[in-house]
Amino acid sequence: MTPSLSTFLTDQRADRETILQAARYAVAEFSDDLSAAEMRAELDESYAVEAEAAATALRSSPEELSATALAVLSWLWYDEGQAETVRQAITNAQTKMPVIEVGLIVSAVMYGLHLWRTKGVKRAFHKIETKPDGTYSETVEIEHFAPAMPFRLGRPDRADEISSSGE
Repeated sequence: MTPSLSTFLTDQRADRETILQAARYAVAEFSDDLSAAEMRAELDESYAVEAEAAATALRSSPEELSATALAVLSWLWYDEGQAETVRQAITNAQTKMPVIEVGLIVSAVMYGLHLWRTKGVKRAFHKIETKPDGTYSETVEIEHFAPAMPFRLGRPDRADEISSSGE
């Protein structure tokens, strides 16, 4: 039986840098190794204004960036059945030199959120918190859109826009 992500992180003694690098590696693997520029271009196309605001917020808050990286890893582990990908990403993150470029990690984490948001999930909450003793605890809540709802949170699909405009 596969352990929970929080158990695996605790067993690996994963620190903040490991989490950030692992999120970057896992998203790269899941997205067929898109470059940061390709990820950012897709984000800008899909979420023009929101992408820049989110990137600025993540760059300025290490805590939010870490929490978001954990959310992306949780989504891949549980919702996408990519536990082995995440496991390898964490292991590799602990053995390779870290990438210092925060912008690269921000782009990867934001792209991971983008992938997560486009899967029909209205609200998915996998919160992993670090306890003072170094272990991790986990809270899980998932809510999907009703079948008639658009896949993007708060945004109509382009097909919805076209059909409502009469084209």
